[in-house]
Amino acid sequence: MIESERRSIVKLWHNSNDSIVARQVLITGANGFLGHYISNVWVDAGAKVVSLGRSLGNDIICDLGSAGPDLSGYTFDTVIHCAGKAHSIPRNDSDSTGFFRVNVEGTKKLLESISRSGKSPERVIFISSVAVYGRQEGLDIDETSDLDGVTPYAKSKIQAEQLVRDFSDKSGAAYFNFRLPLVVGTSPPGNLRSLWENIQRGRYIRVAHNKARKSMVLAEDVAELTLKVDKESGAYNLTDREDAEFCEIEQAISDSCGRLIRWSISPTILKGICRTGDLFSLRLNRDLYTKLMSSLTYSSELAVKNLGWEPRPCLDFIREGGLSEQPGEAITDV
Repeated sequence: MIESERRSIVKLWHNSNDSIVARQVLITGANGFLGHYISNVWVDAGAKVVSLGRSLGNDIICDLGSAGPDLSGYTFDTVIHCAGKAHSIPRNDSDSTGFFRVNVEGTKKLLESISRSGKSPERVIFISSVAVYGRQEGLDIDETSDLDGVTPYAKSKIQAEQLVRDFSDKSGAAYFNFRLPLVVGTSPPGNLRSLWENIQRGRYIRVAHNKARKSMVLAEDVAELTLKVDKESGAYNLTDREDAEFCEIEQAISDSCGRLIRWSISPTILKGICRTGDLFSLRLNRDLYTKLMSSLTYSSELAVKNLGWEPRPCLDFIREGGLSEQPGEAITDV
C-alpha cells in the first residue's frame, strides 16, 4: 500500500473517532523499524506522541537497559513498548545477557517508572514475538500453545510478557502482548532485507520448489491496530492470514525488482550440505535446513474475533515494490 492510501485509511478512521485527538501515547523505540510505522500512524491520527529512546531525536532520552525514565509530569492513556534487542543469534555470553538486560530489565524499568508516576495508562501494548512458542515447524499455532522458547531472545520475550501481565493485574490497565512473525515493510531489517538484497543483486540461490509456508504481517497493519485496541486484554498472534509459500515470497520479490532468480539447488543436495555443516559446527546445518524447508504458521483468529483484526496480504505489498525505499521516506533501524 502506498503512503497516500495508508494516510487516507487512518484519516477515515480518525474522522469517525474524534476523541483520538485528545489521546496521548508513549512509544518506546519510535525510531526503529516497526516503531516508525506506529509513531507515524498516531501522529497522522492527531494524537500527542511522546517518543522514548536512546538517541537525541527522542522526546525522552533514556536507555531502558540501564535506567528507568522520569515520567513525572506526563499522562498517557496508551503506552506502546517497541524498544528491545532484536532477534539474532548470540555470539557469546555478553550477547545472550543483552537480551535479558534490554528486553526484560528494560521492560521492568519502564513499568516501574510508570507506576512511580502515579498515573496508570488505560492500556499497555507490548511488541512480542512468535519466538516465544519455540517452534521450528507447525501449522496454525495459536495462543493456547505452550511457551517453549529456549533461546535467550525467546526467554526474554516470555519474561517481558509476564511483566506486562503483572503490571496489568496491579494497575487495572488493559494489556496487549502482540506476538509477531516476520514483519514486512519498507526497507526491512534482518532476514527479509538479506533475501531482498540478494535477489536484487542477482546473488540469490533458491531451493527448488520450496513449498514451506511462512507467516508474515504488514508493519502498517500492526501500527493501525494499536490505534483501535481498547479493553480486550490478552496475548495475540498477528499474521496476514495468508501464510505464503516460501517460493511465492521469493517470486514476489523477484517480480518487484525485475530480477530473475537464475540459480537453484535441489532440497536433497542442500540437505547433504547441511549434514556436513553439522560435522564442522557451521551455521549451514540441519537446524537451518529445518527452518528453511518446514512450514511454520500461526493462527490470528483470536485477534480477528476480539480485536477486529483485518490484515492485508503481504505478498501484494511485496509485489507492488513496497520493500523499496521511497524518496524522503527511508526508515531507520533500531
